[in-house]
Amino acid sequence: MIQGKKLFRQFQKRVRKLPGLLTAYTRSGEPEDLHRLRVGLKKLKAFCYLMGKTGAMKNPPAGLEDTRRLFQEAGAVRDRWMELQLLSKLEGLPENISGPCSAMEAETRLGFMTRATTHLEKLQQLVQAPDPGFGKIRNRTLEKLYRKQLQKLAVSLSQKGLRERLHPCRKKIKRLMILYAIHGEESMDLRPDLKYMDQLQDQIGKWHDTEMVLKILPNTREIIPIRKKLEVVGAGQLARAVSLASGFQNKALSKGRI
Repeated sequence: MIQGKKLFRQFQKRVRKLPGLLTAYTRSGEPEDLHRLRVGLKKLKAFCYLMGKTGAMKNPPAGLEDTRRLFQEAGAVRDRWMELQLLSKLEGLPENISGPCSAMEAETRLGFMTRATTHLEKLQQLVQAPDPGFGKIRNRTLEKLYRKQLQKLAVSLSQKGLRERLHPCRKKIKRLMILYAIHGEESMDLRPDLKYMDQLQDQIGKWHDTEMVLKILPNTREIIPIRKKLEVVGAGQLARAVSLASGFQNKALSKGRI
C-alpha cells in the first residue's frame, strides 16, 4: 500500500527540481542541461499518468498543465538540435539545406528562452501548491496497471504496420521504465527486464532521429545520393528495432512473472 502522504512527498520532490533545471538550461543553453530538464519533466509526467490511472490524484494542482506545454516546447528544441547534429554528419550537404535548418534551430531555441520566465513562474506556483489530496494506491492495483500496459505494448509491437507505431511505443516503454523506478520494485512481484526495454527504446530512438532528417531533406538531384545513404542507415536501424521488438512480452518479463 502506498499512502497518499508519501505520494504527495514524491510529487513535491519531482516538482521542486524543475525550476532549477529550467534555470540551468536558460543560463547555459547546453544540450546536456536541456536533456536533464526533459528527463525531470518525463518523470513528473509518468508520475501524473500513474496518479490519473489509479485515481490517486483527482484534483490536479494549478500549474500542472503548463508542465505539459513546457515539455512539448523543450522537445521541439531538442528535435531541431538533433536534426542539426545528424545533418552535420552528412558529407556533401549543400549550405542551402543546413543553413535554414540552423536558422530554424536558433529560432526555436530563442522562442523557448523568451517563454522561459513565464514557465518558471508557473513552476514556482506549482512548487508552492498545497496537497491536492492524494489517495492511496494498493500494490495489486499498481501491478495490475503495469501488467495491463505491458500486455498492450506487446500486442501493439506484434501487429502489422509496426513502423507507424514504433515511436509511440517507445514513449510508452520509457514511461513504464520510469513507473517501475518510482514504485515497482518495492510494490510489485513483476521484475521487468529494464536493460532490454532500454535497448529497444534506444534503437527505436536512433531510427526515429534518422527519419526526422529524411523528412527535411528535399528529393532533388543533388540530394538523392545523400538520401539513399541515409535510407540504408535507417533501414538497418528499423530492422534492428523490429528484431528487438519481436517477442516483447517474453523478453520484457524474462526476469519475473506476469
